[in-house]
Amino acid sequence: MSEQERPWIREFEIDGKTVTDTTHRTPIVEYYAPIKDRTFIDLGAGDGHESRAIAHRGAKLALAIEGKDKIFKMAKDAQDYLKIPNHEVRQLDVRYIDTFGLEPFDVVMCFGFIYHVVNPFNFLKRVKNITKSTLLLETHIAPLTDDGLIEKHRGNIRGPVSSIYLDGGHFLGRYCPHVGDPAQTKGSLDAPWTFWLTGDSLVKAVTESGFKIIEYLHEVDNLTPEPIRKNATDLGFGLANTKVLIVAEPKDDKPNVVSDPVESLDPDKLVPPTCPEYVPPDILTRIVRKLKG
Repeated sequence: MSEQERPWIREFEIDGKTVTDTTHRTPIVEYYAPIKDRTFIDLGAGDGHESRAIAHRGAKLALAIEGKDKIFKMAKDAQDYLKIPNHEVRQLDVRYIDTFGLEPFDVVMCFGFIYHVVNPFNFLKRVKNITKSTLLLETHIAPLTDDGLIEKHRGNIRGPVSSIYLDGGHFLGRYCPHVGDPAQTKGSLDAPWTFWLTGDSLVKAVTESGFKIIEYLHEVDNLTPEPIRKNATDLGFGLANTKVLIVAEPKDDKPNVVSDPVESLDPDKLVPPTCPEYVPPDILTRIVRKLKG
């Protein structure tokens, strides 16, 4: 297999060296959570590069969880090719992550994922059920105005800040429709839209799901820990005023009782955005041909 056929092989320059067994997030993980001989799970792992980096650093187990077929296949191809004994890949719907019989992990990594779900509060309650020691949560938050959005997010976030009821709790945020095939877009597996929490509502969701926040990083300044400041540009901090890193730990080992993430949305108080109906490409082709005669 050639390098071109291995898209999951990524090169990064860290401390002036080009490496393939780390990512820009690895120094941040190492700063907040010792890696050697501990268990890690990466939720919404993509092609698995984050968890592979942790495996290379000596984790007892680094488990990558990905739900979408195409992306999971990339992660599985990488696993089969590299054969890292302490790295595993599983295809699961992370919205139900606490229902698959997994033992709690020392460290849960949730990078760039929570804004891809409809019910982030329900998701965080489930995450708490599988977290033994540390949660590393990196996400975008909903800015109060469009001034805080980078170009690629303009047009995706719809309307002003809205109220939403999640699992009986009141939260604020902004809707993000995901137009296209749910298997390919950045929405949940079958959801046409997701909900970005505001900063205050994200803190509320994290704390009320059973976590104690140890670190809340928004903008980067001279007080920011060095591993984060060095990699801030690559991770998007400071570019849009929407990137947040939260380091949290469970308040106790009492499990959360959760309902279905869709049913726990209060239908009487929920007004989702109007999303264009997805039309498969083959149907679009036939429509265009018909219009052209």
